[in-house]
Amino acid sequence: MGIANGVLYIVIGLSCLWVTLSPVKNPQYRYFYAMMIANLCYLLIPLLVYLNVKIPLIYYISLAGFGWFQGPSWPILLALINVFFKSKKDGCLVGLWSANKDSGNILGFLVCTIVIIYMKLPFQIGLIVPGVLSVILTILVFKIDIG
Repeated sequence: MGIANGVLYIVIGLSCLWVTLSPVKNPQYRYFYAMMIANLCYLLIPLLVYLNVKIPLIYYISLAGFGWFQGPSWPILLALINVFFKSKKDGCLVGLWSANKDSGNILGFLVCTIVIIYMKLPFQIGLIVPGVLSVILTILVFKIDIG
């Protein structure tokens, strides 16, 4: 698992660097498409486990796809949530933006734990539920009017 996490974070870092160096013409669409593809890569993992796929490279490719397409969402999300804040609250805005990944990981872990431990469902379902919730939240963010 350590190698898989290393691959994931290296790819996320490269993706964030690529996004920083490339202009964003339509942040709302770019965020939507990047997160939807990232979510599909994430949802592929429980499917691979369910199908009992024994080829580690497929898992690495899925994690790399998840990381690559997740990277563009972070800088773009700053512009999208800026709609809800006044310029005097930029510190609050940057704080929320910088905490979004950690907060999302914590919430995803809690949802997964509730599904697996308290609802007594298989762990594949515990991975699918946060992925589906992420798809729903991505669609809600896409509906924000950034004018």
